[in-house]
Amino acid sequence: MKVRKRTLLLIACFVWGIAGLNILKIGVEAYPAYLSVFHLFLSLLVFYVFQFFIFGRLVAKHTALLLAGILFGRNYYRFGSKSQIHTAL
Repeated sequence: MKVRKRTLLLIACFVWGIAGLNILKIGVEAYPAYLSVFHLFLSLLVFYVFQFFIFGRLVAKHTALLLAGILFGRNYYRFGSKSQIHTAL
């Protein structure tokens, strides 16, 4: 099943959003036992590192590839560049 660029981007957002909510749920359930100023600071630091140095770059790269048409016409379950195909299923 082939989809348009914007639809593929929306599917990717939905898949990663669900994954992020699951991680958030796990963290919220486990965090009350470790509630302190130090742990809050450490959590914010880890979030910052992952968001700006890992996930932010991946989102920018894959969004640019998708909107440039490099991934256009691919099946909806395929994400990534031509040399590095990741499946979300």
